[in-house]
Amino acid sequence: MIDVAVVHGQSAAIGSLPHADPVEAAAFALEVQPRLPAAPSLPNRSAREGMIAQAAWGIPGVEVLPDGSLRVDDPRLDPLAPVDGSVDGDPFVGLRAFLAAAAGRIGPLKVQLTGPVTLGLALHACGVDAERAFPLAGAAVRARAAALVQAVRRAAPLAPLVAFVDEPGLVGAMHPGFPLDPDATLDLVSSALATLEPHAVTGLHCCGAAD
Repeated sequence: MIDVAVVHGQSAAIGSLPHADPVEAAAFALEVQPRLPAAPSLPNRSAREGMIAQAAWGIPGVEVLPDGSLRVDDPRLDPLAPVDGSVDGDPFVGLRAFLAAAAGRIGPLKVQLTGPVTLGLALHACGVDAERAFPLAGAAVRARAAALVQAVRRAAPLAPLVAFVDEPGLVGAMHPGFPLDPDATLDLVSSALATLEPHAVTGLHCCGAAD
């Protein structure tokens, strides 16, 4: 019997699984955590399922290479340009397999997406100035969040949704050399959560010490 509500104390997973077969990964996720299964990413299937590659996919001016690294065409970068936030490409095969396996489910589901601080830091490391990198990352993550919710609703319209923003980049947020001030960092993360909150129970994940 699957509980149809999200309750305090339920465990879930976040991040990747070692599987290369998306169907096997989806079945595993649903089997081992039946109360709150988590959609996996599968970087062993494709390096484009890495968290940075997934987050950067669809940004005009950013190419995600087969090894998961980014190639930036700087003149094309525009924080105001529309971002393709869809989950139809190679980075989201694991997600789509999970949603197909969970189609029609009425129990809760959990999904995740890379946060804008972490994506902004990756763009900044590629040479994009901070004044564009972080607004661009914010727009990309909000677009992905909206598309992610739509994909879940198409597959399982009655399933309560839990959505986490994954922000390992927050470990450095209070360092004097961090390229974004604390208030702007908070606003950027909050904007991603705000896109999800009307549709899901939300959470913030950071795999390290953060303020």
